[in-house]
Amino acid sequence: MGALVLQSDFGISDGAVSAMYGVAHSVDTKIGIFDLTHDIPPFNIWEASYRLLQTVSYWPPGTVFVSVVNPGVVSSRRSVVARTCKDHYIITPDNGTLSHLKEELAEVRIIGPQVSLDSLIHLPLQEAYINRSGLHGIIEIHDVRFGNLWTNIRRSFVQKLDINYGDSVEVTIYREEEILFKDNVIFGKSFADSQIGEPICYINSLNNLGIAINQQSLTFKYKIGTGVNRKVRIRLIT
Repeated sequence: MGALVLQSDFGISDGAVSAMYGVAHSVDTKIGIFDLTHDIPPFNIWEASYRLLQTVSYWPPGTVFVSVVNPGVVSSRRSVVARTCKDHYIITPDNGTLSHLKEELAEVRIIGPQVSLDSLIHLPLQEAYINRSGLHGIIEIHDVRFGNLWTNIRRSFVQKLDINYGDSVEVTIYREEEILFKDNVIFGKSFADSQIGEPICYINSLNNLGIAINQQSLTFKYKIGTGVNRKVRIRLIT
């Protein structure tokens, strides 16, 4: 029997999460139940989708994930179970929560019959790219506890631009024509490569580029959100 991993936007200040445990144990008291997170911001499908991407691959085949982040809770929206290519199972409303795992899915069923993968609802995602002005991507998610920003710019893109540890890069974060953050930032191997209060770029646990302020919250200080309209440009300073 695989593990059961739960995700929701319920928080833990009331009995909702405990009720989820109770339902699972009413099926089988031997089920191993674990929490992915219950601190998804209310109704934030984007973050629910990303947290699955961040977590699913670390669990063994056969693990079942249940994600309950559903703004249209009283609706005709489909409930689906998806199987990944590595045999993880994800149960969720069909509301975009599977967007970041789109390329990892092998099949999907409405709780019952199989349906086409193409019939799933997906959020608009954007791929990182390189052009003459540098690396381009988006702020995909916050490292919530520390206020760091995680981009969708892969390590391989950083290497293609020949950015090495210790180099300075110009980081610009913007929304349409509004610049939210712009500074020259060191690309470091760890936070020890910057002073307290100084910005730093680094490679995060998903092998993507992160942007932070050492021991401060970049998210809070500059009020930077996430998603396809929070764009980032990285340019090597020579």
